[in-house]
Amino acid sequence: MTSCGTRTSTSTGSRWTAPRCSAPTRRSAPQAGKSGQGTSFASYNYPTRFVRHYDNTLYIAGDGGDNAFDSATSWADDVSWAVGSPWAP
Repeated sequence: MTSCGTRTSTSTGSRWTAPRCSAPTRRSAPQAGKSGQGTSFASYNYPTRFVRHYDNTLYIAGDGGDNAFDSATSWADDVSWAVGSPWAP
């Protein structure tokens, strides 16, 4: 998270000075598949995490981490999706 502004203490209390700050750059879904094929869907709030199919469940998972679903094994394949036409109009 990016912090903007400064807090200063004066004899009459605290003062907050907020300079102009730019919003953090965020990547949005979808993007090219991490396996080199298909499409990968990134989380808007966690841009390094992607929609992953792992153990018959969908997760927002990173490439490695503390959770079982963050396992680096098959990560690129698990976060790459073949997007097709809908079954019904």
